[in-house]
Amino acid sequence: MQSRSGVFLVFEYAQHDLATLVDDHHAKHGRSPFKPSEVKRLTLQLLDALHFLRSMHILHRDLKLSNLLYDHRGMLRVADY
Repeated sequence: MQSRSGVFLVFEYAQHDLATLVDDHHAKHGRSPFKPSEVKRLTLQLLDALHFLRSMHILHRDLKLSNLLYDHRGMLRVADY
């Protein structure tokens, strides 16, 4: 979005980053918040996202759980690239 005073970036809201989600859930329950099938689904989403970035000649140099955003629909988003 652009206005006379500048350019504004508007992003879809994601409720959590994976680092906080995993740490908070593990502290409360002593285990991961994800079942193995969910880990597989999230891994495939991450690989698809990285493949797309690579196809656009973009290299993410700081890939970590806190840069993976997780929304209310269970969709993963790569941030800070």
